[in-house]
Amino acid sequence: MTRKANDTDTEDTAGTASTTEAAARPAAAESAADARARDSSTDAAAGERSEAESRQRERSEAEFRQGERSEAESRQGEPSEADTGPGETTGEDEAGSGVEPLSLDHVFGILKNKRRRRVLRFLKETEGTVSLSETAEQIAAQENDKDVAQISSAERKRVYVGLYQCHLPKMDSMDIVSFNKPRGTIDLDDHAEEVFEYLDEDDEEPERPRHAYSATLSALGLVVLVAAMAVQPATALPVVEGAVALILLSFLAYALLGLRSARAADTDGTGR
Repeated sequence: MTRKANDTDTEDTAGTASTTEAAARPAAAESAADARARDSSTDAAAGERSEAESRQRERSEAEFRQGERSEAESRQGEPSEADTGPGETTGEDEAGSGVEPLSLDHVFGILKNKRRRRVLRFLKETEGTVSLSETAEQIAAQENDKDVAQISSAERKRVYVGLYQCHLPKMDSMDIVSFNKPRGTIDLDDHAEEVFEYLDEDDEEPERPRHAYSATLSALGLVVLVAAMAVQPATALPVVEGAVALILLSFLAYALLGLRSARAADTDGTGR
């Protein structure tokens, strides 16, 4: 009786195990199918990304090749140096430079001043950057008809101040010269060539020294005075007094002319 009961329990346990195993097999199969599906989805997504990256690379390469072709065509359309000549510029370069030509009023306004003409000639001859001190020395030597070594500090200073305060800033504002005030350097600028077209190289007339005029006037005064003294005994008119008055008036007029010349020189120095 007891054996039958045990056999029955054993059979029940075996049946339960078989049932559990049978139920587990579909679940395992379902899990494997889900895993395969996930793997397949991952592979598909990876494939799509790879394909998208490949298309992007192809587009980038096509755009790069198109850009190279466009640049080559642009270069072929531009005039070469052989077409334009060394140092020449195209119309686009000139239009892009933004430099407008000076009016003739500005050109002649600059050239009407003798000191500015001398500065421009000096810069043209040196063909490079020069210092303000060197320029002032050269101009002072020309204005005083001396060698550079012979000019005084006052003569040099008078020219230096005029250039620094007026002439160079005026020409710098018109882009005729480039004046660096802090460094005291001068160079030609964009509009210099336009001014050089009207700059007469031979307008420098040698000025007669002032003492020559004084000597001539003194000699004439002496002649007049001697003649008046020779005539005075033969007439009752105050010839000598008249001659002396004439001589004094002549020297007064000469002094006034000298003062006017000095003011004109100062005008050259200030640019008025």
